[in-house]
Amino acid sequence: AKIGPRADKLLKSIVWAADMPPTLESEYLVKGWLYRGQTSVLYGAANVGKSFLGLDLAHAISKGRSWNGRRVRKGRVLYIATEGGGGISNRVAALNDPEFYVLSSSLLLTGSSSQAQFLAEAVAHISPDGQLDFIVIDTMARVMGQADENAASDIADLLYNVGIIQGATGAHVM
Repeated sequence: AKIGPRADKLLKSIVWAADMPPTLESEYLVKGWLYRGQTSVLYGAANVGKSFLGLDLAHAISKGRSWNGRRVRKGRVLYIATEGGGGISNRVAALNDPEFYVLSSSLLLTGSSSQAQFLAEAVAHISPDGQLDFIVIDTMARVMGQADENAASDIADLLYNVGIIQGATGAHVM
């Protein structure tokens, strides 16, 4: 039977399970925890330190320093602080010689006004090859705008836009 081009593309991606080789090497950022090209979410109650944890991870990865006893691969980092105010500048100033980029601005990553593509374009100008290793988006609620973080369709929209950023940068997005 004749197969259409879209189905043919999918067909070429189907492999026999026994023929799949294991992935023995991976591009970890924090060994056993974070890998390039993946997505993660820090989840917890308000005011438990999620932002501090994200900033600590960003700093460790940018320096290539071990984190909580885990090996860390040095990487290029962008920390997106969407909550505004002077809080992020004070937190960054308290770090020991930070080596990462900070975007301290509102950013929308849902809906028809999503700025994901614009962010991907901007990153191409701060990194020689357009690639980053780790991007922290702080906070998820802020980049969702009027979307509902408890609605599956709105989360799917957010993840679609995070995928645009990942596709352009190769980064792990938290």
